[in-house]
Amino acid sequence: GHRSHRSHRLPSAGAMASPKWNVLMAEGFELLEQLKRSFLELPEDCQMRKPAQLRNGLCVDSWLGLLEHVLQQGAPEVVPSGARFALDIYGLESTLDMEGEAVQVHCIATEPTFFGNYAPPDDLDGQIIDLVATRCPSSARMQLKPQGLSFARDLARHAEVRAWQQKVGDSCTVNSLGLVPEDIANLNFTPGVEVNLALPGGGEVRKSPPQKVVLSDHLPIAFTVQWEDGEKQHHQLFCTSMNMLAQRYLDFNFWNACPHDDLEGLWRMASRLRATADRKTKWLPQEYSNLGRTPGLSDEDLAVASDSPLINWERVNRWLWRWIARVQREASKAQVAGNAMAPDAVRQGVFAQLLMSLEDSERPDLLLLQEFGLEELGPDDLQHLQECLATQRPMLRPLLESYELVNLSPKLEVRRAWKCSFSDTGLLLAKKSLLDKYQFSPLNCAAKGQGCELQQIYTENSGKPIVGAQLQDLQGRPLANLFGVHMEKSKTEEVLKGLFRFAASIADVPTLVVGDFNAVLRAPSQSVCWGYLGTATA
Repeated sequence: GHRSHRSHRLPSAGAMASPKWNVLMAEGFELLEQLKRSFLELPEDCQMRKPAQLRNGLCVDSWLGLLEHVLQQGAPEVVPSGARFALDIYGLESTLDMEGEAVQVHCIATEPTFFGNYAPPDDLDGQIIDLVATRCPSSARMQLKPQGLSFARDLARHAEVRAWQQKVGDSCTVNSLGLVPEDIANLNFTPGVEVNLALPGGGEVRKSPPQKVVLSDHLPIAFTVQWEDGEKQHHQLFCTSMNMLAQRYLDFNFWNACPHDDLEGLWRMASRLRATADRKTKWLPQEYSNLGRTPGLSDEDLAVASDSPLINWERVNRWLWRWIARVQREASKAQVAGNAMAPDAVRQGVFAQLLMSLEDSERPDLLLLQEFGLEELGPDDLQHLQECLATQRPMLRPLLESYELVNLSPKLEVRRAWKCSFSDTGLLLAKKSLLDKYQFSPLNCAAKGQGCELQQIYTENSGKPIVGAQLQDLQGRPLANLFGVHMEKSKTEEVLKGLFRFAASIADVPTLVVGDFNAVLRAPSQSVCWGYLGTATA
């Protein structure tokens, strides 16, 4: 005996406003009933039918009892109240030991660089996760200093984004992109930049000088890096790094915050089913960790397999995940369609206008950008990247007239034959005026991960883009290795050490890694201003 599981505090299909959501909601209820029937056919000795206790003390009589609880109450908290992220997973020391050599990790910002809505213990909202790491040979030293980034004053700060979300009662990431009302965020002292951006499909995006805008769930960091080479020549570069939030990930962000519109009921049902049926869910009790699934069985083999309790359970679980994927796809598509600032090209175009509105002396020497969505590109475009980028993204042409694309790296699908995905790329761009003094040599091939020296690092980093280049003098003498990286959560230290080892094997010169580290410094050694109001000086 298992008690009956019938009551769910979820809206009926008829409560949904949109016919499309009605259909998906009705299928969800049908799927839920089939899931319950299939569960009750599982063998009595199956772990899924045994009692378990969650880390927060909640006791359930079976996985179905857990599902019932989550459908009614939502996902359980798994960390102490107020502890939104696990420091043992996301904490990073400011000095990392690498075979006796020190890697220094630097916090450039003093205000949060990220807003988000991930569930505990992965919620890094309000943290500084965009960081810089350096390693130098014993004979050299790199110095970092914060640098004011003038156009950053036009970007809404974390506190302003949160104030806007609270005012409208909506913390969905896609709905937070765009112009922030002036009563929430405005440029009181120094006028900002006026933006007039024509949209590819007609219409335009306009920003008045007093207004602020949200381009991503990250804010940029900016700094100067100085060092002397082996011949005591002094070098200095002004660098900016920013995660641009690729449009492809807005689909996944759909699950992070409940929409307060006609999607709300569908979101509650689908997100709760999804969390309880996902083997990666961190609060899932150990007893249910494999969820009774049958791995290694293709869809074709499953379709012709003889009926049995475990086979039927596997079939209904795959139906569940197809339904969840459809909910995510259709709902995210509707949200993106409702916001003119959601597409990659539009936000990149605004970024380019803000940057190019500055005097040349105010613009960074290097741009290291993560999650730069370029889904129109393909492997065949890699031979003529600068031209292809200008063609595919006409809004970027003014920027590309002043900056050279030094290297581009797409996301590599490490579990799908290392296929390139240009909907998430890392870019490294250098001011063309630098080319009178320096040259750049790419350190990794944009479309090659498998079989290259970085294969293990890419694997550790789940294929997230790594874009690297070596700075050389005009005679080809190595001066520094430079990387822009989007780190996989909980893998930051391993990826950093791997990159520094790789760089040292190419040339033992000062090396710098910057980007979205998905980590926080446990105890920053100093607080420095990244200049979101453009007031900091080097």
